Amino acid sequence: KYNMDKNVIVSVSGMLFAQGKGGESEDVEVISPGEYHWKNGKHYVRYVEINEEFEEPIMNTLKISPDEVSIMKRGLIESTMVFNRGNFTASHYTTPFGTLVMGIRTKDMKVSEEEQKIRVHVDYELEINYEHASDCSISIDIQSGGEQFCIS
Repeated sequence: KYNMDKNVIVSVSGMLFAQGKGGESEDVEVISPGEYHWKNGKHYVRYVEINEEFEEPIMNTLKISPDEVSIMKRGLIESTMVFNRGNFTASHYTTPFGTLVMGIRTKDMKVSEEEQKIRVHVDYELEINYEHASDCSISIDIQSGGEQFCIS
């Protein structure tokens, strides 16, 4: 349906929040080559995230439709974040240091699909272990033309 190349560039930007009272926040951005597929009316994008703190890369899979966006992380960090406008979702966020319960209440979500480009913007409330942690936003840009890479 969409004229996207299989090879894409993925840019994910948002806020990273430190756990605990008085925790600091910082802007984060990940830019990585990825693989794009269209299946069953949804956009699928897989990309690898390299974290400076850990040697093992994290495999990310985005599933995007007009009504729902999910980010699945697998590897050293494991989680599934589901954004569904007006709804609350909860999942586990597993790190080498332990597991947290992560809750997401999606306040607003915009998905725009153009030739060779997909843009997603989500505003949401984040809960950690059943306590409100912060108001957050995440932006995802997917553009055709990335270099080919292997996902193992």
